[in-house]
Order: sequence, then structure tokens, then C-alpha cells
Amino acid sequence: FKTAMSDQPLSIEKQGGSKEEETSNLTKKDISDYAEQIYRAVNRVGTDDDSVYRALQSLEAKNDWNQLVAAFGTRDDKDLVAWIKDDMNYDEIEKVNDILS
Repeated sequence: FKTAMSDQPLSIEKQGGSKEEETSNLTKKDISDYAEQIYRAVNRVGTDDDSVYRALQSLEAKNDWNQLVAAFGTRDDKDLVAWIKDDMNYDEIEKVNDILS
């Protein structure tokens, strides 16, 4: 079992996102697909961390994160940040923070 690290903030919580403002070539469908990929990765026995990392690495700009959060919405009473924080341990959240910075 993974230990929930709800006290470990994600970069985006502390800074509102940290990827540089740049133009993104991602479409709404791309963002929606990444939201689904992450949900499938976290909504199972044993989080597929690599799938979460790949989806986050695909984001090109700070606004992509905001769009991803919106596309993910609330699922099973949790938003994207809550899913990540509940399903990942400290080191995994650090990796997410590195990806988002």
C-alpha cells in the first residue's frame, strides 16, 4: 500500500503552476485524453505511476495544467490534486513536482 501524503504539496498548489508561460499545441481532446489516462492510472489497485508521469510530461505550458484539472473534474468526490496526493507517496509527489516545474 502507498502512504497518502496529503501534507506534501504539489508545485501547482504552492505556485499555481510553474511551467513557463508558453504557447501550447495541445488540443482539448489531448487534454481530455490525458485526464482519462491519469484517472485510469489512479483508479485501480496499485497506481500506475509511470502513466501519470507520462501524461504530466506531455503538458507544454502552465495553462495546460489548468485545463487538465478542469477536464479531470471531480471523480468519486476527489479532484485531480486529491487523487494524486491520496495515491502517491512523498517521493512520487516530488517527481510530479519536478515534472511540473
